[in-house]
Amino acid sequence: MFSTTFRLPDSMRTTLRMFLAALLAVALVVSGQAFAPNAPQAQAQTEVIPTSPPKHEFNKIKVQPNPGDAKFEFTIDSDATIDSLQFNVGGSEWLKGYELSINGRTIPSQFAPNIGSGASKKAPFEIVHSGLNQTVKAGDKINLVLNYNSSTATGSVSVTLRGTPDGSTEPTGPSEPTDPTEPTQPTEPTEPTEPTEPENPEPEPGTVTPADPTLVDPATAPECVEKAYINIPDTKGVDYYLNAEKKPAGRHVYEQNKPGTVKVTAMAQSGFKLAPNARTEWTFNLSGEVKDCSNSSEDPKPPAVEGRHFDAIGHEFAVKADPVDPKKPNAFTAKVTEESHMKYATVRIETDATFLDPQKYNLTLDQIEPGVTLQKRNVNIGNGFITMDVVPVKDGKPVDSALVPKDAVFTFTNNLSQNKNLKVTLDVYGEKKDEPKPPEIISPPDGAKWVHGRVPNPPMPQRCGLRIAVVADLSTSLRYADTDGFEASKKAANAFIDSLQGTPAELGIYNFASDGPANQAGTTHGQNPPYISMLSEQGVQRAKDVVKNWSYNANNSATNWEAGLKQVKDNDYDVVYFITDGMPTTSSTIKSKGIGGEFVQASALNDAIKASNELKAAGTRVVPLMVDLTLGGRSSQRPVVTNDLVLKDAKRIGWQADPGQAPGLYYKIRSDHPKASHANYINTDTMANLKMAYDAAGNQALQVFERMPNGRLNTVTSDMSRWTYGARGVKTMGEDISGTGDTVRVSNYSNLAEQMKTIAQDVTTRCNGVVKVKKRIVDENGKVLEDGAPGWEFTLSANNNVIGSGNGPLVHQSMKVTSGSESDKGTASWNIESEREQSLVLTETQKQGYTLFRRGDTLDSTGDYNAVCTQTRDGKTSPLKVENVGEFGFRVKMSESNKVLSSISCVVDNYEAPDTKPGKLTLEKAEYVDGEGVKILPGLGGATFDIYPSAGGKPDFSGGPVYTITPDQKSIEITETGTFYLVETMAPAGLSLLPEPVAFEISIDQETKEYTVSVVGGSSPLIKAEGSGELMIMQVTDTKTGKLPKTGGNGVLLWPLFGAVIAACGWFWTRRQQS
Repeated sequence: MFSTTFRLPDSMRTTLRMFLAALLAVALVVSGQAFAPNAPQAQAQTEVIPTSPPKHEFNKIKVQPNPGDAKFEFTIDSDATIDSLQFNVGGSEWLKGYELSINGRTIPSQFAPNIGSGASKKAPFEIVHSGLNQTVKAGDKINLVLNYNSSTATGSVSVTLRGTPDGSTEPTGPSEPTDPTEPTQPTEPTEPTEPTEPENPEPEPGTVTPADPTLVDPATAPECVEKAYINIPDTKGVDYYLNAEKKPAGRHVYEQNKPGTVKVTAMAQSGFKLAPNARTEWTFNLSGEVKDCSNSSEDPKPPAVEGRHFDAIGHEFAVKADPVDPKKPNAFTAKVTEESHMKYATVRIETDATFLDPQKYNLTLDQIEPGVTLQKRNVNIGNGFITMDVVPVKDGKPVDSALVPKDAVFTFTNNLSQNKNLKVTLDVYGEKKDEPKPPEIISPPDGAKWVHGRVPNPPMPQRCGLRIAVVADLSTSLRYADTDGFEASKKAANAFIDSLQGTPAELGIYNFASDGPANQAGTTHGQNPPYISMLSEQGVQRAKDVVKNWSYNANNSATNWEAGLKQVKDNDYDVVYFITDGMPTTSSTIKSKGIGGEFVQASALNDAIKASNELKAAGTRVVPLMVDLTLGGRSSQRPVVTNDLVLKDAKRIGWQADPGQAPGLYYKIRSDHPKASHANYINTDTMANLKMAYDAAGNQALQVFERMPNGRLNTVTSDMSRWTYGARGVKTMGEDISGTGDTVRVSNYSNLAEQMKTIAQDVTTRCNGVVKVKKRIVDENGKVLEDGAPGWEFTLSANNNVIGSGNGPLVHQSMKVTSGSESDKGTASWNIESEREQSLVLTETQKQGYTLFRRGDTLDSTGDYNAVCTQTRDGKTSPLKVENVGEFGFRVKMSESNKVLSSISCVVDNYEAPDTKPGKLTLEKAEYVDGEGVKILPGLGGATFDIYPSAGGKPDFSGGPVYTITPDQKSIEITETGTFYLVETMAPAGLSLLPEPVAFEISIDQETKEYTVSVVGGSSPLIKAEGSGELMIMQVTDTKTGKLPKTGGNGVLLWPLFGAVIAACGWFWTRRQQS
């Protein structure tokens, strides 16, 4: 029997094989399973998978027969692949075992009952099950059964899941197709190479600051507490250990009935790092006292509301949080318990919601001083939390404080349904208006009874942008320094100024000698304000112009520390650098007694201490710079002054003169005595130190007399206790007006400039990574009308959590309002905490009726830039490139050198919008159809929209919409500029609503003077805006419910690839035929 086999030609079989292989490859690409050896997929990050509730607490539940009521269920909140499960059991009971299952799958127990021996593990303890690799869906259940040894149990149980959320890996994009090539024979596999470091390193881990644990002890608790316990806070990214044992957040009861000590340690979790100088250890001393609270008369507290926690803390403000009402789980209240003055409040919101919108949360106060309302300021958004300041405002401007009556109620409201777990902390800061307490007074360390006590010296503020006063001694002694003291002082001040250039520091310049100021042209005293900003070159030059006037005045040559310090009062300086080479010889008290200012007097020192105490009590730090004074007269000796005798307010008379008739002390000196020449200024016969002269020549150089009340005159030179308090050191007197260890000694005036430069550099290190923006109001031509406008909102955005938020964790977005205080009027600033270059975006919230005035490269030019910026490094300021982002935003790069960031200063100008012909904004509704693109829907497809103004960088819903868009009213008349939010209130049938409000901006074109429209941050696939005047159009594109545009997905990629495969096959077949 014959058989016939059909065989294709070799060339066609090869082509067919290639076609089928290519078709398979296309299928794999489309299904997302193609192997791309040169494009590694992004790896998913393991993270905590939330559960509801995160914790069960129980009190005296029945657990016999096992398990009794010790059955606990947790609901998984999101789809994920679980790697590990950790559960913590609190309390103090013994357990025989447990049973654990995830969605019905049993997880083997790590301990079981010891047969015949009772319990095998005592709470509290922690169990971790690793390597689970179990896929779960939102709504799946975790069941945990605890087998207790006792009949009842009190404690808690919490579950922590770690794993990979679904959709947490970003797919890599397909590479560009290349021309097909001849297939090659497979080669032998090669050994795998070592993986290389990625080009772009992972962003630095989040920085966390551990919250403080607290102790509640029966001996000190205001309410009845049976046993002491430690409260461990729930701080994201931080693990806490009690006596080296890891513990979950919550209460941890101290079970012993004798005194003891508990040490709590905080450590950063994987993927986080502790903030610099963060506290990580706490030690608590427990009394061991135990109380019986079963018959306590205190009102029982209502049951806790699952997933809700609210606390209110007063700081010089009387406020108490109410328990969360189970019937109102989204409204928290706190009552004012006595009349208080509110300065401001801070709200910290911790939530598991993925959409963080500050506008969804609100704080109100039902009673406050007439005309005052509360306003949000300084909104910060981080990973899982929001912080905001709330300040009292009157007539649109913040007030220092506002009176809040007793029984007023704060109400915090949550309007976001996604908040399954919500923790809110309200801190209210106030001030007491009653009689102020006198500041603490510290006695002189050496026990000198005659020296006035001093107020503690405030610590040096650890922030950028200090207000600094430099107070310089211009007395006679500078003429006899190692170099010209006046020129050296000017050189030192200029070095200080140069080092501050380009930073937000403000510098006040003062001088003194017999009075203050000694030189009116060489001071900012009396100017308004009496300090100069160091941000601009003009400010730096102005400061130098003041300093260059420092000079000697023969009629103003004594040393009046009191006068030097008093000039600085009431100007809110952070620190005063007080430069002198002398000791206090005169003051208001000394002058009132008719005494000259030649040598150190007790009242002169005490008057200076009083003036300094007033500064320190107001929060100003005083730092004396004591320059050594070298003497020698006409001798070959060159002694350095380290101390001098302090006179008991004695009056000098001539060597040949008789003491006066008025009661008191009188002294006379002989400056030309050869034994005392070294006590004189170099190469002069002018005595400068009594102690040196008296020690060397006794009464031949110094004689002292006392006129008694009865008129009798006594010579008391040898009885030193009658006329002097003894020698007092220069350094000690410096510390008398500052604090122990706060005096800086400078060896001579030649070294003063270097010392001042070092001080300034230390101050400016806190300005590394500072962003400062200043708002100015100009006219239509750019002429400045208001150099510093308060009340304008700016939002700073970064790619990672690097923006400082005050005392809390770092955030990636922060909104601030330009200041209204005279010191930094019209400015807002942020600290950037990183060691890497940063790309930052600043966006202004445009006020209605204003529009941006765009500049060129400089502030005196016009152009296309939304801001003019400079950067400062090592005291040198240079222009910084600005890239516009949207209509009112701009991007800048913060450079890094040796892990230190530069400082950035920007100026943004606005002008009041001129009379402009009204514009018209028309909304279009479109639908994205897969494979067909965007289609305009007639009549908006039935959609409706509301438009709201902006407040706090978010929609302001309080006054309702300013416009409503309907199918019958698709266009609106535009008559003002500003930032607005578009909210879709109804979508066409089968389409999805906009997922969140969309910010857009109306501005005026500087050239055409027409209204223009733009989307904040630029257009997106869903929102487009274009046009000007009457032709402004905003197009809103929706998608089928449950679907999104195939951006980066399969889309129409299949057909070009399929065509490419067919073309490649044809090309190969042709080659075969030709060969």
